Amino acid sequence: MSESKKKKTEIEKRKEEKKSIEEELAEATKKQEQIEHQLQRAENRADFLKDNERRRRTHRLVIKGAIIEDLAPCLKYCSDQEFYNLMDEIFSLPQVQGLVMALQENAQEEQDG
Repeated sequence: MSESKKKKTEIEKRKEEKKSIEEELAEATKKQEQIEHQLQRAENRADFLKDNERRRRTHRLVIKGAIIEDLAPCLKYCSDQEFYNLMDEIFSLPQVQGLVMALQENAQEEQDG
């Protein structure tokens, strides 16, 4: 084989090798983009679930506050500190503590099965 044919063959091999590497790179890049997209979707889902839990907690607190105000309308006029002090007094009563403990036990039993 002549020297020029050997060089052409070598060049062709290098071109094929380059093309193969470029295809592998494109495939790897595509795979990386897919994985990044999956990660972003998972992060978005986690944020959604966290936000949903926060909304449910806020809703629950608002409902319970509304119930308290319905039972004792005058409480809407007291300060946060006055309300806290009243709740502290109420929840330190032995009768109330017993009721709260019973509610906790019932809730735990329902969770357990």
